[in-house]
Amino acid sequence: MVEQGEEAYMLELLGSLVKLKAPYVTHRGLSFNWGIIVTHIDPSWQRQRRVIVFLYDDAGQLYMGTEHAPMPITLSTDQFQVWSLNEWSKPTTV
Repeated sequence: MVEQGEEAYMLELLGSLVKLKAPYVTHRGLSFNWGIIVTHIDPSWQRQRRVIVFLYDDAGQLYMGTEHAPMPITLSTDQFQVWSLNEWSKPTTV
């Protein structure tokens, strides 16, 4: 069960830019160091917090799948550092 405060934190991470601690290397030898969090998923049976990211390299090239669409990758939160939190998801007062 995810704690309410933890869930709010995970929702705040959506859209955030992250830097991977170790490059994600594809079977074709392409290396990706950056990602954007697109969703979070429930903790694994080991209680690890996990997110789905779209990866891109230092040149800004997205990791594309065989269908020419961004390839979603599942990572645990200990595999990256949050580089910047998105600003658009925070509530604003009018």
